[in-house]
Amino acid sequence: MSAEKFIILTHGRAGSTFLQQLLDSHSSITCYEEIFNASGNGPENFYSFCKRQYPKLSYLFLRGKISKSSLNFPLAFLFRKYIEHIYSTSEVKKIGFKLIYDQLLYCRPLMSWVVENSIPIIHLQRTNVLKATISLIIAHDTGIYVSSSVSFKKGQKVSVSPARILHELNQLSKQKLQCESLTQNNPTLTVNYEDLFDNQTLTIQQIMDFLGITNPSFQTPDIVKTNAEKISEFVENYEAIRQALAGTPWEKYID
Repeated sequence: MSAEKFIILTHGRAGSTFLQQLLDSHSSITCYEEIFNASGNGPENFYSFCKRQYPKLSYLFLRGKISKSSLNFPLAFLFRKYIEHIYSTSEVKKIGFKLIYDQLLYCRPLMSWVVENSIPIIHLQRTNVLKATISLIIAHDTGIYVSSSVSFKKGQKVSVSPARILHELNQLSKQKLQCESLTQNNPTLTVNYEDLFDNQTLTIQQIMDFLGITNPSFQTPDIVKTNAEKISEFVENYEAIRQALAGTPWEKYID
């Protein structure tokens, strides 16, 4: 059986781990994590697969400027073999994976595959991009990306560079526009982080309808929001950030 394909296209701190685990809990769905994460080392990771199956090619063509070249035929070969591996004979009806904006923009064969095959997209985004950006910076600095209801504890206040926040917000905005332009003809369901947690029943039903899943046998992941408080409650230099964002498109997200 040839499984139907989909992707979760998203940015950091938008609830994608929660959604990925939710979908993967369904008997008719396999949903992988960030299999195109260059830092990943799981058995289904693209880079792990290439190094394992084609060590010489992966050494030469999975690095820096070479991998970004539109003339990188070996990378296209590696990608094609990997896609065949992921979507080989399967018991499940749907197979998908998480894809962060820059992963789509970085790997040209992946970009072409998504666009040319009109792969259905669940576009998961967070309305409050300021909070998502601050949360991502904190996650990068602490190494804590996901919290369970058992382990989650409110942390101490942190200090975040306003210049760094502005840089990340601009990058996120640019990447989002690029991805939306590239995939404008793909079947797409836009899902907001806020609805995923606060209006969950309706949001899950919309996702089921989009994927063509009729049996709602999902298991809710044991994941909670990190930094769920107001920005002023967990950021020490809140006033400096507020002043830096004054007059910008993100000023409205200051609480």
